[in-house]
Amino acid sequence: MHERVYKESSICWPPRISSSLATVAHEFAVTAREQEILHLLEITCPMDSICCADAVVDLNLSIDRMTQHKLAMPIIVPKSRLWWRRAMRWVSADELMSAQGYGPTVASHEFSHKQVCDIMGNSFHAVPLMICLATVLATLGTGLGEAVQGGQEIEKASESD
Repeated sequence: MHERVYKESSICWPPRISSSLATVAHEFAVTAREQEILHLLEITCPMDSICCADAVVDLNLSIDRMTQHKLAMPIIVPKSRLWWRRAMRWVSADELMSAQGYGPTVASHEFSHKQVCDIMGNSFHAVPLMICLATVLATLGTGLGEAVQGGQEIEKASESD
């Protein structure tokens, strides 16, 4: 598939990965497939382009479906491989949590990067949400019912005043 995209873009195949990209790829365990994507991005949307410099791309996506926007993060799914273009590094666990609306927490330091990505990638999925809701309700137990009843009694008392 990458060969087709390279040829459609009039770029020679196989790609000749630059030494700087090869060094970064080795340091950050970037796969050969991901290197091909980064190489294509270097050519089709160079770093001096304002729209691409601060972009985050998901290197796990198909090369045909990949988009990059300066002010947007790709959708985070459990298999995401999010890469900051300018910084030339993976998006950190704290950054993944911030992108999903969570502040940096101890959790991002207690779990591996992959575990945080899995959690953040599933954070809006119905099953994990139901599990969290069930856990909260089970933890609160009967105290929840008493709190609701107490709130209703206070509300009735304030209405009668």
